[in-house]
Order: sequence, then C-alpha cells, then structure tokens
Amino acid sequence: MAENKEKPTQNTKILVSIIIGLVLAAFLLAYDAGFYTLGEGTSQYAVLILLLARMMIASVILYLFTITGVFERLVSGEAKLTDLVWTALLTLGISLYGNYGGVEVNGVLVNFRDVGVILAGLIGGPVIGTITGLVSGYLRFLQGGIVAVPCMIGTILAGFLSGIAIRFWQGKLTVLRAVIIALIVELLHVIVVFPIYVLSMGTMTTDQVLSTIAFCVPVMCVVTPLCVAIFAFFVRRYACVGRTGIEKLRWSKLTRK
Repeated sequence: MAENKEKPTQNTKILVSIIIGLVLAAFLLAYDAGFYTLGEGTSQYAVLILLLARMMIASVILYLFTITGVFERLVSGEAKLTDLVWTALLTLGISLYGNYGGVEVNGVLVNFRDVGVILAGLIGGPVIGTITGLVSGYLRFLQGGIVAVPCMIGTILAGFLSGIAIRFWQGKLTVLRAVIIALIVELLHVIVVFPIYVLSMGTMTTDQVLSTIAFCVPVMCVVTPLCVAIFAFFVRRYACVGRTGIEKLRWSKLTRK
C-alpha cells in the first residue's frame, strides 16, 4: 500500500521537474532567438540571470538522475561498470553544457563548466573526477584563446579536489560542504590559476586581469555553488556518496551481469 502511494508521488515529482525544465528551455530559446541580447556594457546581473536559467536546466537533469537505479547503486557501492560509464558521461555532458552554454561578454567567457566536474568528483571520487576533468579540460583547451591553458588546469583541479574532499568527508555530503568545495574550486580557478598563468605569459595586463576577475567571480561564485548545493539537497537522504570511485570496487563486481 505504501509503495502504491509512493509511486504517484514520484511520478508527480518527475512531471514537475520536466515542466520546470521546459519553461526554462523556452526562456533560453527566446534568448537565442534574439529576444534577449547581451552586448557591450552588459551587466553582471543580466549574465547571472541567464546562467541561472541554464544552470536550473542542469539541476532538473541531475534530479532525474538521482532517482534512477543507477544512482542508487552508485551510493550503495553496488555499481556496475556501465553505471560508472553513464555517470561519467552525464557529468561530462553537464560540464560541456556549462562551458558551451557560457556567456561571452567583452571577450570574457562566463560559464559554469566546473559544475559537472565537481559532481563527477563528489559522486565517483578523485579517479572519476580527475578523468572527467581531463576530458572536459582538454575539450576547453581545443577551443583556444589566451585563457585556454588556465581553464584546462582549473577544470582538472576541480575534479581532483572535489574527489579528495568527499573522501575526507567520508562520503557525507551536506549543502554547506557542497557550497564550500564549489567556492574553493572557483576561487582557486579564477583568482589563482588564471592570473598566475596570464601574467607570467604576458598575455594580459594587470588591469585586464583585475577587470576579468571582478566581472567573473561574483557570477561564477553564485552559479556553481548553487548548482552543487542543489545536488547535495537532492541526495541528502543518502548516508554516503562518493564511495564509488573505481579504486574502491572489485573488477569482478563491476563487470557482473
């Protein structure tokens, strides 16, 4: 009887999530069609609103993922190799969506690429996080630009550090911890890796670096932590996450049918 009641509730949640995603998708289509324009002198507020809309679509996808059998097997330590592959592909897809869904304003690409990589580390530990970071970072590097290298380095660090963090927390992820690791990753990326590289290479002046930091940090330090915090809220009922790194599973268990 209890199972019968739970199933309609689950279906309702899924339906509501899909509706929210469709509404936000319509907003983005309107933007892409030219109803919303971002150009010279665009404010941080306008960029923030647009990235939040795109981030919410990613959050809907994450919610749907957390109610699947794949995720339940991941957090229970019963994951198969295919479960790890699907998880890596999903988080990589979110990372690429955060990258290519970024907003370029005055030569600056404001994005939430680190979200998917952070989630890969939190869900799969440092191995899965680093692998996802390597792939996502390399694809960012192929895009080129004067900040391609620091962006690649920052993305790799995001996966590794989030994987280390969830191990340190023994798999216990809270909303506060999600915000902390996301802020550490973003600040390390934008305030440490980026300026050290571009200043040492002489590709940007100090004023350009400071103006870039001033524009990017407030937006990225809202969008990325918020998305990771939403994920942590979704999985709060699970006692442990991040215990599914491939180094913790026997090959025989991963390949079982």
